Amino acid sequence: MDEFPSFNSLIARTQLISPDMSKLNSPGVASFLLFLALFAYRVLNAWTVKTYFNPDEYWQGPEVAHKLVFGSGLL
Repeated sequence: MDEFPSFNSLIARTQLISPDMSKLNSPGVASFLLFLALFAYRVLNAWTVKTYFNPDEYWQGPEVAHKLVFGSGLL
């Protein structure tokens, strides 16, 4: 009858086939992975959000012109 493999032999086998994870701990790789994650979030956000930003500066000029021409308005 076959016996179950020991826990230590299973660990040894997985260490032989697993990639070297120490290379992923370098600051350059971590920065690159962070950049990719933030870039993917930005692209997804740009494709899914259906709104726009309307800064107040667009309306500050016409408000002053309206006040000068018509004599009424909020400044």
